[in-house]
Amino acid sequence: MTEAHGTVEAAGTAFDYAARVEDVPVLAGGPMTVVWSLRGTPGQVALGGSRVLNRVTGFSFAGTVDGVDVALTDPAAGAVDLGGPMGLRPVPESGLTVSLLVNQYLTVEKLRDSLPPGGSGMLSLHCHWDLVIGREAENVLGARPLPLDLTLRVPVRRDDDALADVVRERVDAVLWAGKQDEDALTRLAALRYPDAGRLVADSGADPHRTAWVTASLGASG
Repeated sequence: MTEAHGTVEAAGTAFDYAARVEDVPVLAGGPMTVVWSLRGTPGQVALGGSRVLNRVTGFSFAGTVDGVDVALTDPAAGAVDLGGPMGLRPVPESGLTVSLLVNQYLTVEKLRDSLPPGGSGMLSLHCHWDLVIGREAENVLGARPLPLDLTLRVPVRRDDDALADVVRERVDAVLWAGKQDEDALTRLAALRYPDAGRLVADSGADPHRTAWVTASLGASG
């Protein structure tokens, strides 16, 4: 079940919500994206970002693999969250979607060593959203979060060569872009790939760009 659904009463309206994982089966140690969606009007949703954790706040994930003793944890556990920008997003008739890179919230890289080369497994991924919503913008501030919880069943496969190719593509996207791309660097660092630093060092890219990327990869380790 790579997609799950629920209903919640909020702001005087019944909202349908869902979570789904993209690009299955997921590559063990590679990027994993979950898309939350919310449908039902009217409503305004508060979404905030953390400058320190470099991710959207109010979301969390937990995961276990069938028959495998592997602990997937929050890579930012223990870090001090100093907050960041907060904004409001309306829920349009077509629905509101929020795309999240699970690697920013969970040590997905541990899936790689939990499976044998060429092997596959089934990940139970618990998805949580502290939804802050109001009928009008002035109703959102101070509103009590509504906990939304869904569990997905995600097929995972281990392919070390394919994973290395994904990382090389992300390294190239960061090093050879026309300008420094913070979002692309965040997506690369979130993989916490053990050989990414060497790939950057051997790239022959501009030394200043290389130093910028290397520093970020070191901070994410």
